Amino acid sequence: LTAAQTLLSAAAGPIAFDRISTDQGLSQSTVTAICRDARGFMWFGTYDGLNRYDGYRFRVFKHDPNNPASISQSNITDIYEDRAGNLWIGTLGGGLNRFDRKTEEFHAYRPVPGDSASLSSDYIRQVFEDREGNLWIATWGGGLNRMKPGGDGFIRYRHDPADPGSLLDDRIAGLCEDLSGDLWLATATGVCRLDRRKNRFIRYRHNPSDPASLAHDDVAAIAADLRGNIWIGTWGGGLDRFDAQNNRFIHHRHDPNDHAGLSHDIMRTLYIDPHGRLWVGTWGGGLDLYEEKENRFVHFRNNPTDPASLSGDFVYSVYLDPTEILWVGSDFMGLNKSDLGMRRFRHHRNDRTANSLNNNTVMAVCEDRSGILWIGTKGGGLNRFDRKKNKFTFFMHDPRNPNSLSDNVVRGLAVDSAGVLWVATEVGLNRLDEKTGRFTRYLPDPNDPASLSYHNVWQLFVDRRGVLWAGTYAGGLNRYDRNTDRFIRYLHDPKDPSSIGDDFIWSFSADREGRLWIGTDGGGLNRLDEKTGRFIRYRSDPADPASLSADKVLCLHRDRSGTLWAGTTTGLNRYDPENDSFSRYGVEHGLPSNAVHGIEEDDHGNLWIATSRGLARFDPRAESFKNYSASAGLQSDEFSVNACRRLSNGELFFGGINGFNLFHPDSIRDNPFIPPVVITDLQIFNRPVPVGDIPGRRSVLDESISEAHSLTLSWTDRVISFEFAALSFSAPEQNRYAYRMEGFETAWNRVKGRHFATYTNLPPGGYVFRVRGSNPDGVWNEEGVSLAVRITPPFWKTGLFRAFLGILLAAVLIGITLRIIHVIKHGKRALAYERNLMRILMETIPDHIYFKDRQSRFLRINRSHAERFGLQAPEEAVGKTDFDFFSQEHARQAFEDEQAIIRTGKPVMNVEEKETWPDRPDTWVSTTKMPIRNEKGEIVGTFGISRDVTNRKLARMKLEQTTQELRDLTEKLKRSNEELEQFAYIASHDLLEPLRMVSSYATLIERKIADRLDADTRDFFDFMTDGVKRMQILINDLLTYSRVTTQAGEFKTTPLDEPLDRALRNLEITVRERGARITRDPLPAVKADAVQMERLFQNLIGNAVKYCEKTPEIHVTAEKAKREWIIGIRDNGIGIDPKYRDRIFGIFQRLHRRDEYSGTGIGLAVCKKIMDRHGGRIRVESEGEGKGSTFQFTLPV
Repeated sequence: LTAAQTLLSAAAGPIAFDRISTDQGLSQSTVTAICRDARGFMWFGTYDGLNRYDGYRFRVFKHDPNNPASISQSNITDIYEDRAGNLWIGTLGGGLNRFDRKTEEFHAYRPVPGDSASLSSDYIRQVFEDREGNLWIATWGGGLNRMKPGGDGFIRYRHDPADPGSLLDDRIAGLCEDLSGDLWLATATGVCRLDRRKNRFIRYRHNPSDPASLAHDDVAAIAADLRGNIWIGTWGGGLDRFDAQNNRFIHHRHDPNDHAGLSHDIMRTLYIDPHGRLWVGTWGGGLDLYEEKENRFVHFRNNPTDPASLSGDFVYSVYLDPTEILWVGSDFMGLNKSDLGMRRFRHHRNDRTANSLNNNTVMAVCEDRSGILWIGTKGGGLNRFDRKKNKFTFFMHDPRNPNSLSDNVVRGLAVDSAGVLWVATEVGLNRLDEKTGRFTRYLPDPNDPASLSYHNVWQLFVDRRGVLWAGTYAGGLNRYDRNTDRFIRYLHDPKDPSSIGDDFIWSFSADREGRLWIGTDGGGLNRLDEKTGRFIRYRSDPADPASLSADKVLCLHRDRSGTLWAGTTTGLNRYDPENDSFSRYGVEHGLPSNAVHGIEEDDHGNLWIATSRGLARFDPRAESFKNYSASAGLQSDEFSVNACRRLSNGELFFGGINGFNLFHPDSIRDNPFIPPVVITDLQIFNRPVPVGDIPGRRSVLDESISEAHSLTLSWTDRVISFEFAALSFSAPEQNRYAYRMEGFETAWNRVKGRHFATYTNLPPGGYVFRVRGSNPDGVWNEEGVSLAVRITPPFWKTGLFRAFLGILLAAVLIGITLRIIHVIKHGKRALAYERNLMRILMETIPDHIYFKDRQSRFLRINRSHAERFGLQAPEEAVGKTDFDFFSQEHARQAFEDEQAIIRTGKPVMNVEEKETWPDRPDTWVSTTKMPIRNEKGEIVGTFGISRDVTNRKLARMKLEQTTQELRDLTEKLKRSNEELEQFAYIASHDLLEPLRMVSSYATLIERKIADRLDADTRDFFDFMTDGVKRMQILINDLLTYSRVTTQAGEFKTTPLDEPLDRALRNLEITVRERGARITRDPLPAVKADAVQMERLFQNLIGNAVKYCEKTPEIHVTAEKAKREWIIGIRDNGIGIDPKYRDRIFGIFQRLHRRDEYSGTGIGLAVCKKIMDRHGGRIRVESEGEGKGSTFQFTLPV
C-alpha cells in the first residue's frame, strides 16, 4: 500500500480539506468536472465557465457570442484529456469542444440537422477514450457516439424499441470499460453493456422479484475498478457491484444504524483513483471511500462547526491528481482540496460518532504499561484510547457519584511505578482504580497542612524513584508520600530566595543525577535540592544573553545526551551545565513561534517542538529547523502546553485545540514531487497580453505564453512582466522560485510567495528568460522553463535605416554641414545641461523620490532613497517592492494606498505617515504621492516624494505630552481651588452662628447689669460687640467672595443698565448722604450673571463714594473693542499710588487704617473673581493720590 492508502484507513481520522470558492476566483460554485492535464494545470468545470488553475489564479473561459473561437457553452459537464494530449470539454447545450492550447481557441462539435455523421446531441454527459484509442461521447437524449478516426464525424448508437440488442436508453449518465474491452453504460432506465465483438448491447434492469438484479433503474454513475469490478451508482437505490462470475448484483444500501455503511442512497458520481480505491460522491450524504478489505465505507461530510470539513454534502465530482491531492467538487459549495500525500500526521478528533475523541481540546496524555493511551481534555474529562481495538472509553465527572472523576478539565496525567494512573484536574487530584473504574479524590483541606496544597493541579511527574510530584496553579509544588498517603508542600516565600520561585507550576523534568527541575509561571526555572529542600533559581536577565530567555517556563525536556531543554514564551533554551548558562533559539533561527508548548525527541536525536504556530523538527547538531503547519495535516497550528508524549513504539503524540496528531517521525518525509514550471502570463505596461491579433493593436503572442518558446517585443515595450507557477498545489504560497534574464543579469533572483518578474527598459537584443521552481518541501525543478526573448531596436537603429540616412546626409551635407554641426552642438549642450540638472536633483536632494509601476514595483529611486534602504546604488531597488524593505504591515498599507491612487487617479498630498521597519526604529515622513500617466492619459504607475519628519514628529509628540500634563495640572489646581472655596463658604457660614450667639449674650449681659458697670467695663463691652460686628462683616464678605463660584447663576443676555440700576438703589442712602453725582454712558447687553454684575457695580461705585474727601463725582463709561466691551467707572476720589495697582485686587488687601476708612479688604477681590468667572479682566488707572481713579473691566461681546 502507498503512504496515502495507509493514511486513508479508518483509524487515520478525518481528512482536512481546504476550501476554494468564488472568493478565490472560481467562476461559479458548482464544480461539475475536474481534470489535471499533461502540463500540470488543474481544470474545473462549473455551471458558468471552464476554469484553468495554476495554484494562484483561475483563468476562466466562457462562451462569447461575438467570438466563434470561444467555448460553445459555459455550462460544463465533463473535462477529459486523451492520450494524444487533446483536451475535450463536454457542455450542457453546446455539444463537444476541443481546446487548442497554443491558440487558446475552441473547436466545437455539434449536431447538424440531416447529417447522421455529426454529433447526435448538444447535451454531453461524459467523454471517454478506450484502450484502443477510440473516443466515446455519452449524451443525454442522443445516445452514444464514437468519433471516427481523424475526427471526421461520428458513429451513433441509439435506442431502437424494436431491437432488444440496441442501446437501452438514449439518456446516458456515464460509461466505463471493463477488462475485456466491453463498454458499460449508465442510463436513465438501467445498465447496458456493449459487447464489442458482437456489437450488441446486453441490458440489466431492476426486477422486483429478483433480489440479485439491479437495485434501481435510474443509474447516475458507473465505474470499473482495477480488479474488473463494475460499480453502479443509482439515484435512490444505493450502490451496486456487479458479480460477473455469478451474473448478479451485490447491493450496498444506506442503513442509519450502520456507521460503516453507505452514507446515502442517491449517487451523483463514482471515481476509481489511480490506486484502485472507489470514491462515492452522494447527493446529500457527502463523500464515501470504500475499504474493500474491511467491506466498510469511510465517510467525509460537512460539519458546520469545522471549516476543515467537506464544504457540502452534495458531491458532484471527485479527482485524485498524480501528486496525491484529492479534489472534490460540490453543488453550490465550491471546491475542496486535501493533500493526501501530506497526511503524514494522523489526525484524531471528534467526528460526531460515539467512538471518537469526545472533546477536541486535548490538554494532557500518557501511555500505560499495556499501550493504552490516556488523554485529558478541556471539558470532556478523561478519554481511554485502545489503539488495538480502535476504541474510545470515557471517564467524566458525575455530580451524583463521589467516586467519579472530580472535574472534566484534565490538565495532567501520569502513571506511577505501580502502574496506577493519576489524573490532575482543576478540582483536585484523582487516582484511578482501573479494575473498578472508581476514582479516589485528593482535595485541599485548610485544616490539614499535609493535604494537597491547592485544588487546581496543572502538571504531574513521576521521578526515577517512583515519587509522584504535583504542580498546582497557585499552590506551589506537592510531593506525594505513598506510605502515608499524604503530601509535602513546597511553597514560594518572597522573603526566602531559596524557596521555589513561583507557586504556579507549568512543567517538570529530571537530570541524570535525578535532581528535579521545575518550570514556573513567573519565577523562572528552579532546581530542587531534596536533601535540604532548597531551590536554585534560574531567571531571565535582559542584560545577559546567556541567561534564560524568559521567566515563564512552559515545558522541559531532557534529551538522550542528558541536555536539558526549556521551552518558554520567548523561545527555546538549551542549558549548559559546565558554564551554568543558556543558549537561545527563536523565530530568527527558524522556530515557527517563540511560544514553545511542548518538546519530544525521536530515535535520531531530533527534537519535535510544538508551538502556538505549528510544529517544528529541530536538529540540535546542525541547529536547523523544519517547520510544519496545518496544511501538512496537523490538528491545527496551535498546540496545547505539555499535551505531548513519546510512546513506547517511537511514535509521537501532540495534542491541541482540534484533537491530536499521532505519527512516527520516520514517516515524515519530504514530498518528492518535482513540480512542472510554466509561464502563465505576459504583461506589457502591466496589462495582460492576449493571444492573436487584437483590432487596433499589434500582435505580440501568436500562441499562448504557456506554450511559447520564443517571444519578440519592441523597444517601446519598456515594462514587461512574466507570471509563472510551479504546479505543485499542496501549498502554492510556500512554493519557491528562482528566475533570471540571461543576457541582462547573471545572478538568480530567489523569491518565495511571489510568482512574477518585471523588467524595465531592456536594451534591444537577445535574451533568455529562465524560471526554476520548487514544491513547499524545497524539491526543485532545476530545468524549469525558458523563453527566448528578442527586443527589436527602433527603426533608426536598424542597418537599413542607417544606410538610407547615410545617403541622405551625404546628399545634403555640402550645403548645411556647418549649420547642422552648430545645431547639434547646441542641442547636445542643452540636453546635457538638462540631464545634468536632473542627475544633480536625484543625487543631492535629501528628500526620498521614487517611481513605481502599477504593481507598486520600483522603477527608479534617488540616491537618498537608496541610502535609506541600505542599498549601494539606486539601481538595486528596481523590480523590488516595499515588502523587501519595510515591515509587512507598513508595506501592505503603502501598497493599498498606491493601488487606490491608480484606481481613482487622486493624489495624496503632504500626508504624515508612520514607517515601520523589521530591523530599526519607526520613522515618520511627510509624503506626497500622485499618479504617473502616459501620453494617452492612462495611469501607468505612481510617483512619490517623502521627507523625513521624525525629529519634528517626536518633538510634537513630546509637546503634546507636556501640554496634556499641563492640562492635568491645571485641572488638579482647579479642583483644589473649588474645594478650598467650598471649604471657605462652609466655614464662614458656620462661624456666623457662634458670633450671633456671642453678640446676643453680650448684649443681654450688658442690659442685665448695666446699672452695676463702671466706665472701663462699659468700654470692654463696647470693644467686644464692636469686634463681633467687624467679624460678622468679615465673614459675610468671605461668604460673598465664595458665593461667586459656589452659588453662581446662569449666564444670560443681560442689559448692563439693569444691574447698575439695582446697585444704585442699594447705595441710595449712602449716595444721598454724600451728595454724590453719578452719570453714565449707554451700556450694552452682554452674556453675564446679572446678580454678579449687580455686586460688581455696587462694590466699585460704593468704593468710589467711600474713598472721596469731597463731593463724589462718578461716571460710568462703555467702549467696544475688537471682541470685548470695556466698562469704566471714573471717580474724583483720593486716587491710588500706581505701585499698588495689582495688590489691591488681592483678598484682605487694604491701603488705609481702619480708623481712616472702614472695610475688610475683600470687595475688590470679589470683583476680580467675578471677572475671572466671566472670562474678563479688571484693572485700575490712577495718576496718584488725590487725582481720582478709573476702574475698568472687560466682558466678551
